[in-house]
Amino acid sequence: AILIGFLTVGSQSFLSGATNLPSIVGDVASGTFWIGIPRNFVIWLLLAAAILLIQRRTGYGKNLYAIGDNAGASRLAGIRRWQVVLVVYVLSATLGGIAGLLLASRAGGVAGLQLADQLLLPSVAAAVIGGTSILGGVGGYAGTIVAVLCLTVLDKILTLVQVGGSGSQDLKLITYGLVIVILSWVYARVNGRSLR
Repeated sequence: AILIGFLTVGSQSFLSGATNLPSIVGDVASGTFWIGIPRNFVIWLLLAAAILLIQRRTGYGKNLYAIGDNAGASRLAGIRRWQVVLVVYVLSATLGGIAGLLLASRAGGVAGLQLADQLLLPSVAAAVIGGTSILGGVGGYAGTIVAVLCLTVLDKILTLVQVGGSGSQDLKLITYGLVIVILSWVYARVNGRSLR
């Protein structure tokens, strides 16, 4: 909250004019290749393949799952937890930065710090629907990809059902929140784990 407040004040003073993006970023985010394939789709495809490869075929991916499942046991097994966690935070920040650049260029610039606020809950819902446990140790990116496709269909259905009006986005947020709560409860009941 302190950082957001600082950036909000800064965006009106020392960051003014910094919301303009280079044209190359816009070309990558909204351009297409000569055969009509969107460039941002190709970027996502390459990143998704890299993430799936890291998760399933590398020792780092196995260490990451081990730490998420049982941090104490992974430490006793000799895994250096702080290194694995540091790398995952750096990768998450890098991927978040790439996504932010692509989103900002599609929107034509950064109007404020709330550009992607409406995407936060759907992204958590996609991870939970895709089988990723919020308790850690279970899940994967392949399930998240399928869940994103399902949520896209759900989003289109909710848009059609709620004809216009300002409540459309609120209804979507309520739906995503209910999905997260219900699936988390079901997961905890099935596996006998506490959500505390």
